[in-house]
Order: sequence, then C-alpha cells, then structure tokens
Amino acid sequence: MSGNQRSRKQIVFTAHIATIISNLLSHVEATVLALKKALLESQNNLDTEATDAEATVDRFLEFLKVNPFTAYYDENISGLAIILPPSADKPTATIASLTITKFGWLSNLAENMRSAIKTDNPSLCWRVSEEDENLVWFFEKADGSFKHNGGVLFYYGSDFDADGLDSFSTTLPAIHTLR
Repeated sequence: MSGNQRSRKQIVFTAHIATIISNLLSHVEATVLALKKALLESQNNLDTEATDAEATVDRFLEFLKVNPFTAYYDENISGLAIILPPSADKPTATIASLTITKFGWLSNLAENMRSAIKTDNPSLCWRVSEEDENLVWFFEKADGSFKHNGGVLFYYGSDFDADGLDSFSTTLPAIHTLR
C-alpha cells in the first residue's frame, strides 16, 4: 500500500471519528438540555419561594460538573433521578434529585427506577417534603425514616441513629417528585 493510500485512509478514518465524536457531543448536549428542562419544570412546580428556578438549576448542574453522580432516566425523561455516591461526609449514597411526571407514576416508571437505583446502591438516603403526595410510596420503600423540619428523611441499607439522621437532614434538601 502506498503512502498516499495510507494517508487517505487515515484522513477518512479521522473524519469518521470526528463525526462520531460530534454526534456524541450533540447527544450529550441534547441530554443535558432535556435534564435541565426536567429539573426546571420540577423547580417551577414547587410551592416554595424559589426566587430564580433557572439559577438554582444552573447551580445544580455546575455542581454536577465537578462531582460524581449517576443519573437514572427514561427515554422521554418522564422520570429523572440524580444519585450522589457515598463520600467522606456522607456514608451512604444520596438522592440529590428525583422528579417523575404524573404519567411516570401511573406507568410504573417510579418502581422501575427504584429497582435500578436499589440494585446499584445497597444503601441510600433521601429527603422528601412531608407534603409530597407520594409520601406513602416512600414509606413503603424505606427501612426507616426520620421526620425533621417539614421533611422526612428516608433510608435503606444503613443503621442510622437519631444524631446521624439529624446531621444528614440539615444538609440534604427535600426532593420533589412531581412536575
């Protein structure tokens, strides 16, 4: 094979790789935009006094850029869960965000997501507003709970004591399950 033919094949191969990378980046950008939309819808539907939902979501996305996490979602993003792994200051994985549409709750998506999350995370904690309409579902899925300051901290796979739960609940914002 001549050097010219080899060079042409390398250019074609390089162009092919560039196309794959470009398509992958486009897909990642589209996914991030869809995740941002889902988080924004979740923030906009809260009854809290969030002054700027878009700024809150942007700060959360900036946090995710520099911290490890796992995202669970379906193709239509009818459900989205962001799980933070255990760290030095939190001994168990944590649900940082969970949002599921009404359709997602009715179509068993919540149960499917929970199964995947539980498979990957043998211990987990999360906080839900005590006003959440799906609170009963969370009680059914947890090994234990702790009510504190308008929220309920749930957990499974860990033996938390009251002091440990209290410190967790002050740093963990409530997740919101509907958008």
